[in-house]
Amino acid sequence: MASGLALQLSESEKLYLIDGCADNCRLDGREREDIRQYTIVTSSETTSADGHPPLMLSNGSARLILSSSGSTSTHILCSVKVEVMTPSQSQPNQGNLIVHVEDSLAANSSLSRKKNEEDRNRVQSIISELLATNLIDLESLCIIPYHYAFNVSVDVEILSGTAGSIIDACCHAIRAALQNTLLPKVVPSSIVNDAGTSMDPVGSSSSDLMLESDLSLAQTPSGIDNAAVVVTVTVCHRALTNSYLLLLDASLEEEACCFCQVHVAVDAREGTEPTICALRKTGNGSLPWELLPEITALAVKAVPMTKSSFRVAGSSRNNASLLQTQLDIQ
Repeated sequence: MASGLALQLSESEKLYLIDGCADNCRLDGREREDIRQYTIVTSSETTSADGHPPLMLSNGSARLILSSSGSTSTHILCSVKVEVMTPSQSQPNQGNLIVHVEDSLAANSSLSRKKNEEDRNRVQSIISELLATNLIDLESLCIIPYHYAFNVSVDVEILSGTAGSIIDACCHAIRAALQNTLLPKVVPSSIVNDAGTSMDPVGSSSSDLMLESDLSLAQTPSGIDNAAVVVTVTVCHRALTNSYLLLLDASLEEEACCFCQVHVAVDAREGTEPTICALRKTGNGSLPWELLPEITALAVKAVPMTKSSFRVAGSSRNNASLLQTQLDIQ
């Protein structure tokens, strides 16, 4: 749950919500395994007529909108920036991927500054653990081992989170932004001579790189199309029958009365059996061990539904209005 969004529900309100879930009828009319529709606006769809993307300094970007009943919604903005760095000595043939999360809601929160920082760090830690090693191929980011590699910085801004499912929404926005990120074609200048023909760069330690200006040579990060899909399973405890209920895509009210949440990263690439890549539990409740197989099975089952719930926004004009609603872009 993002900072500043914790709801205070009475015991009778919690009982009402849980009893409704037990009858397979949630507060917004969904069943326990129903997923709401995500609207995704990416840099490829929002590029204007003059060829400029909406975020000028980004190599890729995406905006995710998850609307719920009434006026509640979760809005996530994700920006990807790429720069050349020197790889670490321990991993000289790999690039680097950093995920950073900022919460715009913290400024209006009544919580202390320390509490807001703790919540932001917790969300960032969960996302990094779930996606850091299951997002892109870090070796494909290497330009020259020991000398040059790409450093990919993913900045996530939580603009609104009143519809809940912050972790899922952030992970989906990151995946969409990286799928629309273009890595420029970069080659060492030592492999091209004055005549433009190839030369043998063996033994070269030149610090000069050539950046290809032809955008058709730019490529998306390798492995992003096979990146893991994150599914959060919310566990609610019904004291009346001492039983547990499993929910997908929980609303903010359901998160407020849940027992705990389990965030599951699933590798469900086509042609292979789904694989659990990472798992992280949050919440104060102790998860019963016998529930874990049921939770992971539900997460795997939810991956096709999650992918089908994405709706790419249409025209550039509509996308501009979506951005202007929250960011007041003139």
